[in-house]
Amino acid sequence: MRRSFMLIISATLILAAHSAWADIKVDGLYIEGVIGVGLIPDLDIDTVQSPTLSGEASWDLGVVGGGAIGYQFNKFLRTEINVQAGYNNVDSIDLGGDKFKGAGDVVNASAMGNVLVDLPLSVWIDDSSRASGVTPYVGVGVGYLYTDIDSDSDALLIVDDSNSSLAWNALAGVAIEVAPGIEATFNYRYLRSTERNKFGVRLAGIPGSNDKIKVRAESHAFTVGIRYYFSLGGNLRAAPKTWSPKILPPGRNP
Repeated sequence: MRRSFMLIISATLILAAHSAWADIKVDGLYIEGVIGVGLIPDLDIDTVQSPTLSGEASWDLGVVGGGAIGYQFNKFLRTEINVQAGYNNVDSIDLGGDKFKGAGDVVNASAMGNVLVDLPLSVWIDDSSRASGVTPYVGVGVGYLYTDIDSDSDALLIVDDSNSSLAWNALAGVAIEVAPGIEATFNYRYLRSTERNKFGVRLAGIPGSNDKIKVRAESHAFTVGIRYYFSLGGNLRAAPKTWSPKILPPGRNP
């Protein structure tokens, strides 16, 4: 008798949990657009031809924009294809002890495949009325990075070249539901190429000064965006609904 009672209780709890989560539809296709600022750290550079020279390039704060299309598999897991481009002006280039004032710009454009883990606060915090709709996330991804460096016509050190390579990125942020199926996002992304690429360089007005510099693309992006889910309605990140069994009067069968 006691064993049968425990089995009934266990089955009831399982059904309750299933009912609570099954009513929340969180799968579906989404799109997202973002805009923000991009920061490129000082990057080490080296010339290729002998005698080799070393130095670093500094960059001004720039702008970043892009978008993503993805799929939410469940409350916690989603994947996406993310495309972003960042634009920064050159601040200065220090090479072989000579410092050249920045006169040019760099564009980093990437297409990344990302896997992201969502951590909706309503799952972890009892006070779901305050946490509902707030979802921190983390993610990683790999993809393609295109870098283009262009010097202005009055630059003393001319770099006018482009290159591409494999790259990886790490992401973190938080999404806040602002309407059914719509979230405002606040995002951070670190992007880095897997190798040091070569770019043609020369000194203005000096014949035979052609060389190449090796530099690894790297950047930090801080963006805000809007994410729209096509197939979701109601409270996107709502806490599970409370389940209670239906009590029938004595002598009545369900």
